[in-house]
Amino acid sequence: MLFLAGLMGYGVFQAYDNILQYRIIPSQNELAYIKKQLRRQDLYRFQRVHFIRPDPKMYEAFRRYDEFGVPTTAYKQDIPGILKCALREIGLEPFFWYFYPRITQGASDHLPIDAGTLIIDMNDVIFFVDQK
Repeated sequence: MLFLAGLMGYGVFQAYDNILQYRIIPSQNELAYIKKQLRRQDLYRFQRVHFIRPDPKMYEAFRRYDEFGVPTTAYKQDIPGILKCALREIGLEPFFWYFYPRITQGASDHLPIDAGTLIIDMNDVIFFVDQK
């Protein structure tokens, strides 16, 4: 019985560690980076936001067989949500509704070339501790 309790404790610890290392820390790093980029800009100058999604080569070594190890911004449907969280946390949530119909995303070789677009390059984020 004690063995089973220890085994269960080990399983709980492993689950906690997996969630922490492969979902929570990378997402915190993404959110902090986006907030930093938003704070550095005068958002009134922009009509739209373009996210450069992270290159899969950046996180492929950390990716597992599921969504663990894949950054949130690698999924195009998650970009509006993380932008809204970032704007809310820095006290600028009303900008989300202004930008929402004008959020674009793609690879770094398909950039909009105009001064009215705020470009947030997610390839500059360190997602994992071992990534350098």
